[in-house]
Amino acid sequence: IDNTWQVDIYPGETRSTTVSLYNSSSSSLEVEVMVIPDSLDDGNLIFELDRADFTMPGRSYSDVTLSVSAAGSATPGTYTAELRIKSEAAPTPSDGGVSRLRLYDLTVENITEDSADIVWTTSRTSTSQVTYWASSKATVKDKSYVRKHLIHLEDLKDDTTYSFEVYSKDRHRKSAKDDGKFTTLEKEVIPAPEPTPTPTPEPTPTPGPTSTPTPAPAPTPPPPPVPPTPEERPPWGLIAGVIGGPALVGIGYWIWRRRKEAKHGN
Repeated sequence: IDNTWQVDIYPGETRSTTVSLYNSSSSSLEVEVMVIPDSLDDGNLIFELDRADFTMPGRSYSDVTLSVSAAGSATPGTYTAELRIKSEAAPTPSDGGVSRLRLYDLTVENITEDSADIVWTTSRTSTSQVTYWASSKATVKDKSYVRKHLIHLEDLKDDTTYSFEVYSKDRHRKSAKDDGKFTTLEKEVIPAPEPTPTPTPEPTPTPGPTSTPTPAPAPTPPPPPVPPTPEERPPWGLIAGVIGGPALVGIGYWIWRRRKEAKHGN
């Protein structure tokens, strides 16, 4: 049976509602009542039941009261909660009038190198306990009465298989247990990053010597013009003298010859 409750509430207030149940059968029923969720507004609104697990005789009525309390920091508004009621045939008198506690949905979540969460559900609100071991045993307990159980294990060894046993006990001293195994993750080895090589700077080219252009030699001024050499005239006097000598000799010889021939002719 599911019932929805909407409630208007302000900080500091407490409100409640009552649900009447009737067992129409002639047999007794084991009744379990849950409120979903058990808190709202980031935990500022807390829902509570005056009774969560009880037995209803055949042909009988029973009331269940659900209350909600708002902390001083609660947000004013309208909130909705669900009241879920389950029933089953009541146990035989040899069981003390209370059905056995059932444990189910056992899982291991959020496994890391050194931690894990053990999660399970029970048919009635009950305590939580986990005993775990790889060699020596250790136990973690939570005495809160809840249906959804979570025990966090920490300081575990990496890459190690652990065995564990969960144990829950309700207000009627009924208990349930289950067991399992899990293996922690292997620790990840992250290699050290290789050093980034420092790039070798390119050598800055050395500028070559700046060639200073050799100034062209100043043009040599042309030598002053040489005055023309006066034309040499043959030494006519000498030549005449030289030539004249033989000529005179020749003429003289000719005259002498002629005179001689003339003498002979006579």
